[in-house]
Amino acid sequence: MSATVLIVTLFLLQLVALEAHKNCGYYWTSYDGTTPSNAVEVGKTPSGETSYVGKVHLHLFNKIFVGMIIPSRQAAYVTYFTTVMDIQNNDFRSVEILCSDDRSGFEWVATTSKDLHSIQDTLVPAGACFGQNLYIGRVQINGGVMMGKVYPPLFLLEGLYIPHYGTYRQYYSFEVLTYRCDKKKEEIKDKKEKREEPELKEMSDIDKLIEDAFKDI
Repeated sequence: MSATVLIVTLFLLQLVALEAHKNCGYYWTSYDGTTPSNAVEVGKTPSGETSYVGKVHLHLFNKIFVGMIIPSRQAAYVTYFTTVMDIQNNDFRSVEILCSDDRSGFEWVATTSKDLHSIQDTLVPAGACFGQNLYIGRVQINGGVMMGKVYPPLFLLEGLYIPHYGTYRQYYSFEVLTYRCDKKKEEIKDKKEKREEPELKEMSDIDKLIEDAFKDI
């Protein structure tokens, strides 16, 4: 397979993943330093501040990857190669924040790098780097939670990479962010059935009254 065909194939796979998730109840919006009320939380950082799921696009290098948005920094806190950076919107890079008006379909699932493929269909995609789709992971550390990018298995940089004291730290066991569209559909179905139950009960009572009335005739 030529390099061109491989690049096109990876690009199409990424589009398929994005298409599969775009109507699942969440979206990415530009981050200007203000945190939307419906932003998706990661958890409390070791310093006790709530962080949010972000995504960074480096336009010059055409790289898109995960960044942890910390409101006090008004930026996405990311690892890039061996360094850690705060990234804000400008002419050369952009930052987005993950939002949802109904977060019931989200779930942080404990997994390992080698088992990531078993939940591939539910993973929330968050860009691509070196031709590989990236996902959103987090880990408990120093009494808090830190988030970073997850590379797929069987890749040189597999696992979760989080910012850690000016460089990165790699994990092979972590939690990964998933979204189940079918879970949302099941909840809608359950709510509908619960709404119908009182009506069915009421109808059965009416039937009983009618039956009793006919007995007296």
